[in-house]
Amino acid sequence: MADPAQPLVPLRRPPRRAAAVSAEPPRPDRRQAILLAAEKLFAQHGHHAVTIRQIADEAGVPLALVGYYFGPKHELFHAIFEHWSHSIQERLARLRAVHVDPDDARTLPRIIEAFTAPVLALRASSEGEYYALLVARELYHATEEADRVLRS
Repeated sequence: MADPAQPLVPLRRPPRRAAAVSAEPPRPDRRQAILLAAEKLFAQHGHHAVTIRQIADEAGVPLALVGYYFGPKHELFHAIFEHWSHSIQERLARLRAVHVDPDDARTLPRIIEAFTAPVLALRASSEGEYYALLVARELYHATEEADRVLRS
């Protein structure tokens, strides 16, 4: 018990420390990991041959997170093409920029270059490799779902 004759000394709080710097690396973007995993697996095996579980395993995320971010598998399929829509816009812009002169023998090679160069650049890059393969696969193995996505 405290002696009533002694004055009360206020409790001193220990000095605040700066927040500890986490030694953990930043958390990866799980949504992006799912998108990339789906793109890779769809490119390798086709949209209908891949399960949501396989995508989650490839991305290293819980199964429920795939549905949380993208909903059903066909929405994830659409999201891949939406993610790469800038490449389609680039192709269209290049085609619009070609001066079309029926009398110029270089017109056709310019059109072909404008149409194919962005795809070849994608295929050559590590980021676009699977997307380019996916587009080629879906054009070759035409399905109703792929047709719907490619038209939009």
